[in-house]
Amino acid sequence: MVNITELEYIFNEGRPKEYTEKVRLLAIYEDKHLFFFITNIWNISLRDCYLLADCYGYRFGIETNYRVDNIFSALTSSVIASVRYLLMQVSLIAQDLWTFINFLIMENQDNALRAEF
Repeated sequence: MVNITELEYIFNEGRPKEYTEKVRLLAIYEDKHLFFFITNIWNISLRDCYLLADCYGYRFGIETNYRVDNIFSALTSSVIASVRYLLMQVSLIAQDLWTFINFLIMENQDNALRAEF
């Protein structure tokens, strides 16, 4: 069962109108979990807001990736952005190769265990 509660909220209330933003705060209770969603879309039904909030849940990993990419700082004294970016790419490739090698090792161990039984 899904329960949706809608509240109206004004950011920067008490400031001049050009600095304020009126939004809808949706509290969605589903399967013993409480989710919050804020939108400034007013001509949308609560059901569509629920579906939109569900879609935005998948964006979390993407947005986290952008945030983490921007905080990378290589141990270098270079101030050249292309050098720093190259170092980041090399480190990501090394990390992916390490993960892939670990996957292959675990797969071989699983196959060996299955062969024994």
